[in-house]
This record gives sequence, structure tokens and C-alpha cells, in this order.
Amino acid sequence: MKISAMFKSLVCLAVAAAALLAPCTAEALTIYRPAASIAYKDYVYVSWRADSSATQFRVYRSTTKNFSNAVSIGTFSRSTRAVRDWTAKLGVKYYYWIASRYGNTFYYASSLSDYGYRLMSVTLVQKWANSNTRRWIGGYANGTSLPSAAVSWTLSKSGVGTWKKYRSGAYIGYFSSNKRGTTKWKLTVGTTAPVTFSKSITWR
Repeated sequence: MKISAMFKSLVCLAVAAAALLAPCTAEALTIYRPAASIAYKDYVYVSWRADSSATQFRVYRSTTKNFSNAVSIGTFSRSTRAVRDWTAKLGVKYYYWIASRYGNTFYYASSLSDYGYRLMSVTLVQKWANSNTRRWIGGYANGTSLPSAAVSWTLSKSGVGTWKKYRSGAYIGYFSSNKRGTTKWKLTVGTTAPVTFSKSITWR
């Protein structure tokens, strides 16, 4: 279970109003930590609390915990308290920040981030090919054939069988004409938020 200090806040001093984006530095305005999900397959859900005097919000995202690497994924109205990040890639962990607009300036606190990523369901599959004379194996993430799921993945094996790499369109796996014995497979999908799935398959 992911546990984080959800919605932690920090008060900050308003700085030059001419700035488009400014760090939160001392006391006066309240900036909150967002809460990002790890529970949804198709998106990351980002929610936040806010001071009622803030007029807009901007959501920033980075693959590191360094705000200087963050990019905006959208600017939202004063009534918005949650968004879905549909652009998040499968197998990648993201850090999120909320910048609140007071006057002409969006203020942020680099220390107030939360991480999130898309929930991944990994499946290892085997099928027949070439009129039942060969068998092939490969993986799926969230029902999408790898590597078309656009994530990093590795498929390793140990045990019996003469295996060769196999490609069919977007599908990559292994095939063998050996019909006996057990082969152990391990499929790892993702980079900064990887999921590993192991399975032993016996062909007789």
C-alpha cells in the first residue's frame, strides 16, 4: 500500500507579482501537497486541497523528485480539485506538484510533491503457431501486447527447450518446437515503477 503525507501544506510569502512562476519562500500564502494515485490502469488521478483565495491551479509533473525537471500538464479553474493524467505512460513513476495562482503569479513548493503511476496488470501467455508444430510465449501489460504498450520490458527464461526470438507485428516473444519439459519465465515490465511476473510452463 502506498502511504504518503497527503495534502501537507506550507505557507509562503508572496514575491514579485510580475513573475509567472515563483517558489514558495516564507509566510502568507498556503500551498498544499497533492495526492497522486497508483490505483488506476489508464491514468494517474491527482487531487489537492487549496486556499479559497487561489484563482487557478497548475499541475506539474516530473519523472524525478526535482521540480526543476517538471513540466506543466495543464492549468485549471479555481473550483478544480482533481484531474486525471491520461498522458502518464505505463511503467513510469511520476512526481506531481500543485502551483496555486495568487494575483498574476503561480506559487509552488518544491518540497511538496507526491508520486503516482498507472496500475499495471501483467500477463504471461503461451500459444500454438504453425499448425501446432511450434509454440510461442510472450507478455501483455493491461491487456496490450508488448512492446506496443510503450514500456520497457524483459523476458527471461531457464529450463528445457530450444528457444528462438519471435516477432509477429507488434508482438515479440519466443518460440520453440520442443514439446517436452518445464521452462521457467520471468517477465519484468516498466522502468521506475516495474512489475515482475513469474510463471513455470510445462509442455508435454
